[in-house]
Amino acid sequence: MISNAWPTLAAQRRLAELLSPVSPETFFNDYWEKRPLVLSHQDPDFLGRFFTVRMFTELLEQRHLRFPGVRIFLNRQETPSKEFTATTIIGMEQVSGVVDSFAIWEHYHRGATIHVIGLERMSGSLRRLTDDLESEFGFPLHATAFLTPQSADNVPAHEDPSDFLILQIGGEKRWRVWGPVQRTGASSESRISDDRPSQLTSEEPLLDVNLSAGDVLYVPTGFYHQAITSGRYSLHLTLVINPYRWFDVVGGSVRDALAQLRAHPRFQQALPSDPQSPQARQQFLDLMSDLRRAILPDQGLRIMDRHLLAGKYPARPGQILDLTRLPGLSLGSKVKVRVQFAYQLVEDQENLSLMFHNKQLIFPLFVKPSLEYILRATILEVGAIEGGLGDDEKLALARRLLMEGFLTFVE
Repeated sequence: MISNAWPTLAAQRRLAELLSPVSPETFFNDYWEKRPLVLSHQDPDFLGRFFTVRMFTELLEQRHLRFPGVRIFLNRQETPSKEFTATTIIGMEQVSGVVDSFAIWEHYHRGATIHVIGLERMSGSLRRLTDDLESEFGFPLHATAFLTPQSADNVPAHEDPSDFLILQIGGEKRWRVWGPVQRTGASSESRISDDRPSQLTSEEPLLDVNLSAGDVLYVPTGFYHQAITSGRYSLHLTLVINPYRWFDVVGGSVRDALAQLRAHPRFQQALPSDPQSPQARQQFLDLMSDLRRAILPDQGLRIMDRHLLAGKYPARPGQILDLTRLPGLSLGSKVKVRVQFAYQLVEDQENLSLMFHNKQLIFPLFVKPSLEYILRATILEVGAIEGGLGDDEKLALARRLLMEGFLTFVE
């Protein structure tokens, strides 16, 4: 059995707000993986609830940022990290690659673009936003930011292996989009190069638009694009959507099936002396039939779900406070599942597994009715947990889920 806690109503509203006036249904039917979409909200504060220029500048002045979490581009070239990082002492340890905020601003004043990666790990509002959007898209998201001074053309035209949303936080930026580019292989990195197809960028772009603060732009995978500033600076967020492809599902299913067949005697036989013989060909076809029968489609799709859960940042705000309150846990204590927590509850012949945020908790099967009750409930008293557990067992179950951060106390 698999049970997913998402999408939530709040998550659905969040995506609808970003895409307005286009509905999510229209977006997925007409634009997703098909063509770019510009959404002009005519409100410079529209995105302020998620991120602001002030938040970004304060973040850059913190001393925990390290390369490659921060990168710099100038004149279509990446600046070597030694020009803006240093080695410093933290506690009793020397730490290298620490970003020097003074150097960062010097490069910016010279016309460089500042690129910060993994903002969902640094900002609570962005973490909540990416969590919401992950639940709607069904794929992992991460947030990056680009701060660019006026009259700058620092990142060359390129295409990305992922879909993305641009959220223009401050200033203005001109975006040109061509495409799509025919991909010839899988890659996890952006293709940033001045060796871009001249026939592409010499053509009229599909889209040529100036984004102002509050505007949103969607660009599908493989569409060539370039962004430059003119008379004003720009700060924009890129929400990178990393969809699982059918190649990933098929590959995972095949690998899982091969792992099961590895010790099978027929798969361990040596090839014949003449691998081109009709007998060898027939034996190969028979083995491929065995492999095909061993492939379980549902298992392949579950693997993708588990990858998503394993890759989620373990955001459990308030867990330290919960741990300080744990000694006072009683049957009258009120608890709840953390809002927007994505999970899977998987049952096999021997155990019950609860998987969430890179964790896997194993329970005996008799706990299943009680766990299902906890997952259905909005707020519950520990003593009211259904499923036939005794009082001590209810306390033990609630205590473990609180310690692991799946449950939180209700004030």
